[in-house]
Amino acid sequence: MGSVKAVDAHYETHFGGEPEYWKFDNRPGTIGVLEWPKGTSRHRVHLYATLGLHALVPAPLNHEHGFELYTRVSAGSETFRAAFGMMANDLITDGLFLEHGHLVTPSNGHIVEGLPFRSWLMLERIDDFMPKLHLDNGHHVSLHGRHTSLRRRGTAREGTRLGRAL
Repeated sequence: MGSVKAVDAHYETHFGGEPEYWKFDNRPGTIGVLEWPKGTSRHRVHLYATLGLHALVPAPLNHEHGFELYTRVSAGSETFRAAFGMMANDLITDGLFLEHGHLVTPSNGHIVEGLPFRSWLMLERIDDFMPKLHLDNGHHVSLHGRHTSLRRRGTAREGTRLGRAL
């Protein structure tokens, strides 16, 4: 099984339901954003998750390690889905590998116009909500929760579009 299919199956195991698929094209790659509207998964929230990010942004010192992102919100929207997808596309463009505790602020200073949220906070869960995925080839994929934050400052690499935004 390919790594993208393995991640998709991992989501199905832990989220259940049939997600909607949204494709975001960017260079050097293309990712998908999966969306489980509230009531279509095992969880009582609206879920978004990236699909394919792990293959495009490997860890700088360990190319066997990749990551995917997911977020949970009480009510989803096309605007929020687009903001989540654009944040993931910026990570691909900048080649920015995120780790637990990084805070990413869009260059326009907000996630969605009119909402108070300014940044995405990346957290790796230590429970079984979304455990790390071990692939057949020995590589692994961490699945990090992205949470909206009111804060503006955080850890990012200087010189990247996201780093300059912070």
